[in-house]
Amino acid sequence: MIPVRRFGLAGLVAAALLSTGCGGPPAPGGSGDYLENTTWTLRSIDGDGVDLGDRAPWFRVNPTEGRVEGFAGCNGFTGPYRAGGTTVTFGPLVTTRRACPDDDGNALEARVLDIMHNADGYRIDGGQLDLMIDGRSRLRFRVGG
Repeated sequence: MIPVRRFGLAGLVAAALLSTGCGGPPAPGGSGDYLENTTWTLRSIDGDGVDLGDRAPWFRVNPTEGRVEGFAGCNGFTGPYRAGGTTVTFGPLVTTRRACPDDDGNALEARVLDIMHNADGYRIDGGQLDLMIDGRSRLRFRVGG
C-alpha cells in the first residue's frame, strides 16, 4: 500500500478522477432496476437522440461511498450524490480538465453537467433512466454501453 503522505490529498483526488477513465463506460453492470450500482449511458438530451459511441457520457453511483463517477463526453467527473424515493441530487461535481476536440463536444459536456447539477428527480423504467428537472425528463440513459 502506498502511504497517503507521499502523494497528499491532491494526488489522491487526481488518482480518483483518472480512475474514471477517458473513454467509454466500464463494462456493463447492474440490472437497470436501481439507480445505484448500475452503469448508465446517455441516449438522449431533451428528447434528441445522442449516438457518440465510446465517447458517450455515462455515470455510475456507489451507495456505499455516496459518490457518483462518470464521463461527461471529454472529461471524467466525480462527486457526492443523494437519492431517496424518486428524488436525486448530484454535486458538486469535480471534473478533469481535458480539452474537447471540438466546440460540439464542449457544448455537449457543459449541457450534460449542467443538467446533472440541476437534476431533482429520476424515473427508471425498462432499463432506462430519466434524470428530471421539475418533473420533466432532461437526460435519458440506458443500462450499460
